[in-house]
Amino acid sequence: MTLLHHKQRSCIDLAARASLPSCPDVRGLGARILLDRSTDPVEPLRVCADPAGHPFCLFVAGSPPRQDADAPPTWRRLVAPAPTGIDHHLESGAPCRGSSGRMAVVIDAATRDGGPVLRLPSTGPDPIPLDTALAAVLGYAGGRRPLRFRSPDSPQGRWVQLPAFGWLRFDARPVGPPGDGDVLIGEALHGRLDRAGWSEVRDALARVRPLADAAAARADGRDFWELPDDELSVLGEPGTVGAALREIGRISGEHPEHVFAALHHRRPELVPHLTRTTRRSLLPHVEEGDSGVEAVVLRELRANDTALAALGAATASLTGDNTPTRLRLHDILLWLSTTLRLAHAVELGRASNEWNVHRADGPEGPSASLLSAAGGARE
Repeated sequence: MTLLHHKQRSCIDLAARASLPSCPDVRGLGARILLDRSTDPVEPLRVCADPAGHPFCLFVAGSPPRQDADAPPTWRRLVAPAPTGIDHHLESGAPCRGSSGRMAVVIDAATRDGGPVLRLPSTGPDPIPLDTALAAVLGYAGGRRPLRFRSPDSPQGRWVQLPAFGWLRFDARPVGPPGDGDVLIGEALHGRLDRAGWSEVRDALARVRPLADAAAARADGRDFWELPDDELSVLGEPGTVGAALREIGRISGEHPEHVFAALHHRRPELVPHLTRTTRRSLLPHVEEGDSGVEAVVLRELRANDTALAALGAATASLTGDNTPTRLRLHDILLWLSTTLRLAHAVELGRASNEWNVHRADGPEGPSASLLSAAGGARE
């Protein structure tokens, strides 16, 4: 099939509300028809190519997601074959089946004009509506996934619900004394280690602890997003926070994710928690003179200062947990986006009791007021 020879990172499908646009309408806009399956009784669609030859699909949408009555919708669906594909951070809706045969998520691109949004270039080109970000964080905090569990007293097995993400294992756990507990914290987000890996992470944490202490002393009580530019610039080195973070990464050994997870858990307001995946998403945004990708995080935190503060306060008011720092919120949204889990987290969040409370309280409720205040401050 011709489409299989098109090398692209993601397939963007455009869904019509009732019926497919006619072939003349499509050709009139400059597109070519590659495959006409408009008479298919199960899933009518047309595969087209734009003037540059990039393929896209036209199909009829399933049941539309809930949306504001005064927000005219634009429909897009993303079916990304690899974690490095393009991410769209928009309103999540009902699932529908695409031409690939996989379940995809209909994403509503309509947002209320002037509504509060997060603009995080590292997560993709589109702003994230703050309400959507709240749903994603709630889904990350409380979402569950089914697991078939078998044991000697239940040989036939039974379904159990487990946390879908790492909030309870990581964010909700208190900070303990340095030692093996830090390794456990790293495992909570990045998986079990074998005996050699455990020893390596424990030794790496001992190696980097003086550097982390030096970075904290250099910050002198300031949060990461309060640091001046020189602290994340090679022009300010040596002795900067950025230089310390870069050196920590250099000597972290074979499991840097576990090391940075433990350091972030201990100092969530200062040490960014980055993985190989999220670092790759930040790299294209590094500017000349940056000491590392952490400088990109700093710029995005500053640009979204009020919105992230409101998101953290709203999350805390709904979950009853401690307020997540802006660094942690950035980390969660970036990781969900780069691993193509954002839409799933949003769906879980909107099915949660916390979301129902948020919606039931209305625009005057505590969480909604916090988010609205972010929009007012931004404007």
